[in-house]
Amino acid sequence: MDKKKLYAVLWVDDYGSLKLRKKDVEWYHKNAGPISYALECDDRYPWSFDMILNSKSKKEFSYDYLAYHYHPIKWKGARIPKKIYDSLRLYLVVHSILRNFKIPFSKMVFRLIVSFIFIATFALISFTYFLSPILFTVLIALYAIVAGLAGIWYYVQNPKNWEYKISDIEWNKKFILKAKEEFEKRGFEFPKVVRHGWNLPWKGSMEFYMKLGVLADASAVPVGVDSNPRIEDREIKWSLSQPYYTSLKSDYNVPWDGVDEEDKGLLELPVTLGNISAYGFGEREKEIIEKIPDGGLVSVYIHPQDNFEPIKEWVRYLKENYDVEFVTALEAIGIYGSDRK
Repeated sequence: MDKKKLYAVLWVDDYGSLKLRKKDVEWYHKNAGPISYALECDDRYPWSFDMILNSKSKKEFSYDYLAYHYHPIKWKGARIPKKIYDSLRLYLVVHSILRNFKIPFSKMVFRLIVSFIFIATFALISFTYFLSPILFTVLIALYAIVAGLAGIWYYVQNPKNWEYKISDIEWNKKFILKAKEEFEKRGFEFPKVVRHGWNLPWKGSMEFYMKLGVLADASAVPVGVDSNPRIEDREIKWSLSQPYYTSLKSDYNVPWDGVDEEDKGLLELPVTLGNISAYGFGEREKEIIEKIPDGGLVSVYIHPQDNFEPIKEWVRYLKENYDVEFVTALEAIGIYGSDRK
């Protein structure tokens, strides 16, 4: 009996906040295929463009694919702490350290670790006063610097210092056009595929993207793992798990009727299984894959700092049980939307 044919896409969200580990990239290339990176450059990680879009990346993205990904959120706190946070890339530094020591990030665990380190370090520094006043002075100065950086970290992470812009159409248009400029001035074409933070495209964006040359969106995660994405007055209830054209007159979660050409919107490429690094790859995910029609798409997303082992399980399972082809999001457009180039 012939195996069911499937296509598979691996998404890496928030790319640029951090990079995938080289050994994980090499494993995936060898055992599966290309990766679809969702480059995030917004107020959360403004260093991403400089870190990712450079001359060395040209060769990399001739095989892998780079889509655009962002969260419509604006910094409204004090400028100087955020400037220090961004300049030092504190997010990248902290998560790199945690990943190297294989410490899973959670706000509670992180706070406990930081508190323990500061208490233990202060006790140790206090002891050095009796050994060397000079050394004590130097260590106190260093302690103050680290404490100050920790304070900046918590200040920037405070939700009260951020403002959602999910419903501000004009703000989002300006933001995307600025991003397009950033791509082009570095010699990159603005991506044909977009993927939104919180699985929630901003209000009124579909027609704007189509005029910009975008062909597809990959924001839907319709597996029921997460609750329906909702921010302020913006909410989408995702249900369809296979590629479909959207209704331009309605919204991303409403399929085109196949008749009215003027109502034909972007191609939606649902992320079928969501983040299996967060929820695991088990029987539930296998049941979802089993229900996917012949020739269907099965995709997952992770973040650069996430545990990569569930991805390996997913790849092995697909190769053992299905006739699977690992493709990029751009290649998926050619498969599921070949009538629109």
